[in-house]
Formats: sequence, structure tokens, C-alpha cells
Amino acid sequence: MDVDTQILTRCPDLWFSDCGLVIRADNTVFRVSRDFMAVQSPIFRDMLALPSPDNVEVYDGCPMVALPDREDDVTVFLKALVYHDFFSPNIADNSFAVVAGVLRLSHKYEVASLLRRAIVHISTLFPTTLAGWQIRDTNSAAWEPLATSKDVIVLARQLSMDWLLPFAFYEAYRVADEMGMLEDEEIARDDLYRWIIGCRILPDEVSKMLSFLWDPIAGCSFDVNNPDSVRCARRRQAARRAAERGRTFSTTESLRGPLEIWRNNDWSVVAEKVCPSCLTEMKARHATAQQEFWSRLPAIFRLPSWDELEKLKATALALAV
Repeated sequence: MDVDTQILTRCPDLWFSDCGLVIRADNTVFRVSRDFMAVQSPIFRDMLALPSPDNVEVYDGCPMVALPDREDDVTVFLKALVYHDFFSPNIADNSFAVVAGVLRLSHKYEVASLLRRAIVHISTLFPTTLAGWQIRDTNSAAWEPLATSKDVIVLARQLSMDWLLPFAFYEAYRVADEMGMLEDEEIARDDLYRWIIGCRILPDEVSKMLSFLWDPIAGCSFDVNNPDSVRCARRRQAARRAAERGRTFSTTESLRGPLEIWRNNDWSVVAEKVCPSCLTEMKARHATAQQEFWSRLPAIFRLPSWDELEKLKATALALAV
């Protein structure tokens, strides 16, 4: 059965006139190799192995398969299959629309090579370890604009990739538009509740993170009988007050959460103003506080532990081979 060609638009980058399969998504059509799709995807292989019904739709002389997926997802999925350089191994070269589209359809149609790369990309942007966050933070200028946290929350739930959620909720606390979160109909009510509860807890976590600047330190190198011995304590307290000023709420800037309230370049504020013993102890306490906060992060948003989430991630990667 021929279809009305007037309502359909050919995708010029994915229209190969020597191929014999037309794929339709919304009102866009793609002409690709039937055998190529069967080799790449076991779902397509099984689908194309079925006998064609008598009323099969035909476009430009080729049988046409209509997919229920969005046109933009199908476009990036097919481009990632056909053009080896389209879906880059370099995270910063891919928009979120590309990563999400490839992730959704490689998961649905079981294209393992694309699925694994997409999982690695999205898991790098929304890490499960403190070391992973530190790498992300180093590349924040290039990586942060690539994905919005609320879109990742929706994507994670769609594909059962729950290991993405703790950091996605955390980022939503820092940078999301509150009304945008609350009015997003794709975010489940339970997830909004988790996010709101976490948003109430995180300010206290910032205070805990700064305790290394406030709590007494035994073993200060300055003589307790010397008036200068108070220098370390006073300067640490001054640094704490300066850090606290960075917590000021702004509707135009991202919040400084527990992980951002004290960064590596902040050590220059106190490095030459306190004794070596205090500096060493402060760095150790801050590192411990970061790791302890990271360990608590899933529980803050009422999610399973990192151990459980890491198992989910490992299983997903093991299947994508």
C-alpha cells in the first residue's frame, strides 16, 4: 500500500537510494540498508524476519517500517549507526539531545556498542564516585552545559538508570529553576518530594563541610604561651566567615553546595596564614568531610545506597557488550 508522500519529509543525511528499507518516525523518512539494520540490532533483525503483511506500507518502491519513536531520537540514533564520527568518544563533542537519543534507542533496540558509549558518557556527567565528581568539576566549564539535571532525572527513570539520580538531584538543587522543576509534568511526584526533602537538608550539609575551618586543631605549631598562637584559629575563622558569604542565595547564580563551598583554589586564602601542622590537618579533615558527604548523598534524597546503585550500573555495562 503506497503512502501519501506529500506529508513525509526525507532526511537528506540518511537517505541512501541504493538501500531497500524505509523507516518512518513522525513525518520524517529514512532510507537505509535492511541487512545493515539487521546486523546492528537484534530487535530489527527479528522484526525484519517476520513475513510482510499484504497491506505493508510502501514508500518509493520500498517497504516502510513505522517506528513509534520521536523523529529527533531516530535521527541521532541512525546517524550514530551509519557515521562512525557522529557519536564522539569525547563527551564535550556531543549535545545532550544526541546522548539521550542514542541512549534511549540503543537501549530499546539493543545496539550494545552505542549503548555502552552512551552509558559511559551520561555516567561521567552524573558520577557515582567522589573521584568522578572531581573529574567532572575540573571539566565543568565544558561539561556542565551539556545536560540539565531535570532531563536526566526523567531519562534515568525511563531507562532504570537509577545510579544517575543522586547527583542529578544534587545538581537540580544547585542550578535548577525551582518552578521549572515543580511544573515539569514528566518528573514523578515521588521524585519531586525526594528533591524537596533533599533541598531542606543540604544547607546543613554545607555547614558540616566547613567544620574543618572552625573546629579546634591539636598540635598547632605555634607556642600556646605565645600571643601569636591564636593566629591560626583567627585566620581559619576568618576564612570560614568568607566561605559562609559564598552561600548567599541568588536567583541568577548556581548555589554553592557542600562540594562547591570550598574549592582547591580556596586553599591559597589560608595556606600562608596558618602553620604547616594546621594546614595539613585541615586538608585531611576537608577530604574526609567530602567523602562522608558523598557517601550520604543518596540517603539525602531517599535513594538506595551507592553500593546498590553501583551494582545496577555494573549490570547495565555488562549487558552492553
